[in-house]
Amino acid sequence: MAELLDANPGVRSRFPTVIHFEDYDAEELMAIAEGLLAQRDLVLAPAARTTLAELLAALSEEPGLEHGNGRAVRNTLELAARRQAVRIAGGGITDVAVLQMLEACDFE
Repeated sequence: MAELLDANPGVRSRFPTVIHFEDYDAEELMAIAEGLLAQRDLVLAPAARTTLAELLAALSEEPGLEHGNGRAVRNTLELAARRQAVRIAGGGITDVAVLQMLEACDFE
């Protein structure tokens, strides 16, 4: 945001108030993930929960626009869901519990 405001002096005068939001920590990111998973009726296998927690801990410590925020969590879960779909595609799986379960390999 600072870069945008510094790019043109007239822009800064149009945004007199700038609010800084702190990044979420790993625990908060996991809470966001759990909420998104519940909305999508997805469940984490125990190993997947560990893998995701490690991923989110690393993510929360990286500086940058895409880290420590809810969008990063959503993107991570969406990628895992796509990987899960590829993993189980064509397997004739009809068990709802299997279809809802994200495994650790879906986060790799």
